[in-house]
Amino acid sequence: MNDPLTRCSVGLLAAVVLAACNGRPLGTLDVRLGSPANSRHAFTVRTGFAEYVELADVGSELTVTLANYEASCERYVPPPEGKLSVTVVVFAPSGTRIAAATYPWAGPQAHGGTPTRPERAYSLPTVRIGRKSQLIEPGGGVELRRVELAREGRVSGLLQFESPGDADHEATSITGRFDVPLCRVRDSHGQT
Repeated sequence: MNDPLTRCSVGLLAAVVLAACNGRPLGTLDVRLGSPANSRHAFTVRTGFAEYVELADVGSELTVTLANYEASCERYVPPPEGKLSVTVVVFAPSGTRIAAATYPWAGPQAHGGTPTRPERAYSLPTVRIGRKSQLIEPGGGVELRRVELAREGRVSGLLQFESPGDADHEATSITGRFDVPLCRVRDSHGQT
């Protein structure tokens, strides 16, 4: 072990194993909020998690939070100045469990029913930059590729929200992949 080449190889192997054990990448996102060049934000997700709530006779919600700062599943932590977070809430009607599928964002009336009691499942994306919050214009959706609704489960997918804009609205988009842990599950029986 005194050989410098052996020490270097062992050290490199330990670093690779340690990096693999410390967790996997949570994702990268590209956010566009209007047409000026400074309205585009590309970032690596520093904190990401999902929360699932199922309410009897109402429906279910899966909230995915992705941030480029230290956020928390235990309490809301607003983005510091210059930082941002993306929140996507997937709503499903009563009797429907959220699973791997594509959930569109076609606007507030497209899902039928009311926002919290929809007739059809849908997703709702929001971007927060510092103290400002902005809803993404209708278009596209989220493709959930894996939804493990159990302790230590994970949620992964692809954000494909995109609106070209029109005379009244700026172009907006959120694109990118994510893979986050499920930090909280509450079903209709109140079990966590």
